[in-house]
Amino acid sequence: QKMDYSWQLDRKKLEVKGSVYNLKAIYDQLNQEYFKGALNLLITWFGKKGQKNKSRVTFGLYHDQMRLIKINRIMDSPTFPDYVVAFVVYHEMLHHVCPSYYDDNGRHHIHSKEFKALEKKFKHFKLAESWIKRNEINLFSES
Repeated sequence: QKMDYSWQLDRKKLEVKGSVYNLKAIYDQLNQEYFKGALNLLITWFGKKGQKNKSRVTFGLYHDQMRLIKINRIMDSPTFPDYVVAFVVYHEMLHHVCPSYYDDNGRHHIHSKEFKALEKKFKHFKLAESWIKRNEINLFSES
């Protein structure tokens, strides 16, 4: 039984509509296509648009106890193809389906074998992954 504190969130404060992408629409479509509508998670944008951290960009986060997916507002831009945004949302949804775990040696595993196998089932997996790798330099540099 997973802890669920999602009821504590003020849903009115969740932002799903960006200037380019509607996260709820993306989430709903992925939920139907890959999970038969079985997931009941919340989603929102986080961060300031255009704000870059030179060393690392976190595209998405999943807060298990809040059942909340947070997507970096930097992605609410025509620079990011829709399949990349959808892939990041899908990846965060998988964190709910395949939770992280500790092995017998006490090592924390965030992405299990099952997680990685399911991740590859995303229809634009290779395309999204190669776009992210190709554009990493641009994302981390000042513009």
